[in-house]
Amino acid sequence: MGAQTMGGEFARRQQPAGELPDELFDVLVVGAGPAGSTAASHLAAQGHRVVLLDRGRFPREKVCGEALSCLAMACLRKLGLEERVREAAHPVTEILAFSPSQVGFTIQGPFLTLRRLVLDALLAERAASLGALFCHGMAQDVRAAPDGTVMAS
Repeated sequence: MGAQTMGGEFARRQQPAGELPDELFDVLVVGAGPAGSTAASHLAAQGHRVVLLDRGRFPREKVCGEALSCLAMACLRKLGLEERVREAAHPVTEILAFSPSQVGFTIQGPFLTLRRLVLDALLAERAASLGALFCHGMAQDVRAAPDGTVMAS
């Protein structure tokens, strides 16, 4: 499975934030990276009405580390994504990392490597499949209303 499978039907599910229905949602998750999409998945699976908002339109590139550890794979297993990730990823036994001061060091594996383009799309797609509304746009103003609800625009 490659990045090309992350388009099509899934990309059509990412609607502009301005087209959200005018109704009350339980949770707004800002950012559809690994943490945001995972949070949206767990909340949607528990029955919460969730909006998952990312400023970018998917699939989108993201420069970032692309190595998945055993702990990351355990999280993906809980989300029901372990097999899909293993099919798309490449196993490696070590990675070379650099500090901000350019000191290099090797970390022994095992690891799986997967482009963030693919990982982020898989995670956001999972959240959408569990009922989260997946949108693109930016939250510019978030404030509490007098009745205690939180409003975002």
